[in-house]
Amino acid sequence: MAIKKSTLLGNGRILVLLILFVLLTAACPTSFLKSSNFASILLNVSLYGIMTCGMTFTALISGPDLSVGGMVCLSSAIFVRTIIAWDYSMSGVLCGFLLAVVVAACFGVMHGIIIHYFNMPSFLVTLSSQYILFGAGQLVTGSKILMCTKPDFILFLGNGNLFGIAIPVYVFLCIALVLYIVLNKTIFGNKVYAVGGNKKASALCGISVPRITVASYAISSVCACLSGIMLAAINQQATPVAGTGYEGEVLLCIVMGGIVMGTGIGTMSGALYGAFFIGILNNGMRLLGIPSHYQTLIKGLLVIIAVAFDIYTTNKSMRKKKGAAAPAKNI
Repeated sequence: MAIKKSTLLGNGRILVLLILFVLLTAACPTSFLKSSNFASILLNVSLYGIMTCGMTFTALISGPDLSVGGMVCLSSAIFVRTIIAWDYSMSGVLCGFLLAVVVAACFGVMHGIIIHYFNMPSFLVTLSSQYILFGAGQLVTGSKILMCTKPDFILFLGNGNLFGIAIPVYVFLCIALVLYIVLNKTIFGNKVYAVGGNKKASALCGISVPRITVASYAISSVCACLSGIMLAAINQQATPVAGTGYEGEVLLCIVMGGIVMGTGIGTMSGALYGAFFIGILNNGMRLLGIPSHYQTLIKGLLVIIAVAFDIYTTNKSMRKKKGAAAPAKNI
């Protein structure tokens, strides 16, 4: 049973990123190359980069997790509400963190169970859950902004820096490294690729498809939860609309990273590439003063182009394999 992975260097995506970098450098030479601007890019990437790493698992085996935006909303609300209830103590921070993670894991397990045992499309299940999560977030916050400027750990977590780099960036890099190792260096990661490539063959080989599916959606939900906690720490507040639109940004990162939904084709490095590409693109469009509606248009076109490119290259590769496997005809 072959495990299918796409190569990042072999499909021209690095070249596209270099071209974008050169164009933005030429267009905004005084602002784009500033160290403060790169620090801003890294901070923005860290928020949806964590979610991108988590969604990579679900994208490989079945499809996108569209509930991540709602999970950001609910987890940030639970985190801040618990801290307030515990009188802004470190015990409240710890309890809020654990409670948010447990709730996120439960939702992820629920998604995996429904998708596998009821054979429902992942986008339908997670999109429906998105509305539930946003509604729950509004209930927890009371549809108002909850401020959280204490304890000092919250200020350090969201706005502290080390060697000029924001703490959320270090959190993102640590999570990315751990999930990269899990996906590429562990038996579980190999099973994720196997299930994505062929569920029936995986089951025949003794792989527990339900467990892999449930675990993958739990990872995605927990990563979204961690992003929600980081967002609350950065803004020092929780709002009933936190995380709105994040699922679109993360999905764009996944697509731009060359992951073909539900096929086992794609890599964690590709997903991270997509996150940095979108981060640089967003930053560049902001520096150039491009109106928001045009930014949305550009991103939509990028999705179409990236998907078409991946389908073309995948079909081309399959045709080559079939041609190589075809027996020679007798003359």
